[in-house]
Order: sequence, then structure tokens, then C-alpha cells
Amino acid sequence: MVATLSSESRQRGMAAHLLYSAMRTIQAGIHMPTQNPPRPGEYLLEDALPALGLAAASLAKRIDDPPRSLSAVMLCHAPVSHEFDAQLELAVPGRASHWLAQQAAYDLWQAQQKSPQK
Repeated sequence: MVATLSSESRQRGMAAHLLYSAMRTIQAGIHMPTQNPPRPGEYLLEDALPALGLAAASLAKRIDDPPRSLSAVMLCHAPVSHEFDAQLELAVPGRASHWLAQQAAYDLWQAQQKSPQK
């Protein structure tokens, strides 16, 4: 007997694959960015949530985080913390270190722009 996936299951699978592919692309570029890397909150809001078909309120509930806290990260008013990163691992596809790595890449690029040129 062959199991068939529902349309919703296929869409979730495709969204997870697209999200994973996008994260791998970002991770490959983290080592030496030549331009300002996106903030993880920006990526989460504009790419990850739509790909997963999730609303911000649903994600906040999934990760047991106050919507206000999630909103602060997504609107780039707060950085991704270790705790937030670990919570996201449980709710979205990918490794826990992804979100922290993206935050670190952004922070490093910003610091390099402020330091005097060698």
C-alpha cells in the first residue's frame, strides 16, 4: 500500500525544504559577507514565516514566547538571544545555531563598518 500525502502535508514539506535551502545559502555567505547581512528577525518575518505559512502569533505560541518579545526580534529592535535561538529550533526547520550565526554575522559586519580601515 502506498501512502499519499495530503496537499497540506506536501505544502509544509515544500516550505520546510525552501526554508532549509535559504538557510544553507545564508550560512554559506556568513563567513565573509561583502555587504550588510540581513538581521535574523528580518529574515524570520519576511521569508521564514511566509514559507512555513505561519503568522507571528502562531510562532510566538509555538515557542512559548510573548508576542511582544517575538515582535521586537522580527522588527529588529532586539537581537536574537541564545534562549530565543533554542526556542526557534523547536518551531522551525534548521539547526539551533543558525539564528545566532546570522545575528553574529550581522553584528560583526556592523562592527567592521565602524572600525578604521586597515
